[in-house]
Amino acid sequence: MRARRREQQFNLNFDGLTDSVTNLVGALILLVLLIIGISREALSEDKPPPSPQPPEIGQKSIIPLQHRVTLLQSQVHAVDVEITALDVRMNTLRDEIDELLRKVEQVKPPAPADEPRPEPETETRTEKFRPPLERVVEKEDVAFVVQNECLSLVDWDSLNQQIRSQLQGTGPFEIELTGMDFRVTRHADDRLLLIRRPGSLGEPIERAESPASRFLSRLEMLDREKYAVRFLVYPDSFEAFRRARAVAWTKGFEVGWSPQAPGSDIELGAGARGSTIVD
Repeated sequence: MRARRREQQFNLNFDGLTDSVTNLVGALILLVLLIIGISREALSEDKPPPSPQPPEIGQKSIIPLQHRVTLLQSQVHAVDVEITALDVRMNTLRDEIDELLRKVEQVKPPAPADEPRPEPETETRTEKFRPPLERVVEKEDVAFVVQNECLSLVDWDSLNQQIRSQLQGTGPFEIELTGMDFRVTRHADDRLLLIRRPGSLGEPIERAESPASRFLSRLEMLDREKYAVRFLVYPDSFEAFRRARAVAWTKGFEVGWSPQAPGSDIELGAGARGSTIVD
């Protein structure tokens, strides 16, 4: 009995103690780790942010070079644009030179041939030439405005009769002339202008040359010893003027003319009646 009791006294179990010690050690380790983490976070919050580091010596030297390279690239682009424009201009000049050379080749005299060529027979023509002779004649004039290849009569006697009453007054006025393609306007500065009415173009030169034209009818009514014919010629109607002048010469009239500026109205002056410049 005593031997069995002694064996029971020395057979002890330490598992519970081991578990308790292990749990205690683990709890201490976790507590230490928690304390370390909290202390690190507190230190990181109190630490000021790091100041930006100045560029290194190598970076400082590269920045001006980059700016210089950018400037040079812009200058190279501008030079490329100018070169392109010069190329276009050079091509244009080459075309113009080629065109001039072709014209020079066209006007060059033909190279002499080995055998003489027979000269073509030409018909002898005799042309009449009348040099211009400007002189003053003691005649009244009847005027025709030559514009747009048409003729329009200006009857000075009728014009004076129609505006005589208005000339006695003062101030501007405008009168539609009966039997003519014009109206007379006086401006505030007392200038008298002969202005063509809209749509009144006059008599075309082709019709004026026909026997029943108003132009020829008017010439038939005039005394060649008393009247001379004067043409007021616009730049667009020189050919019509030459043809009308030839008709007046054929009828035996002395003829004078004066040029008119393009698009201008005819200013009426107080010219002396009874003298007319003819050529």
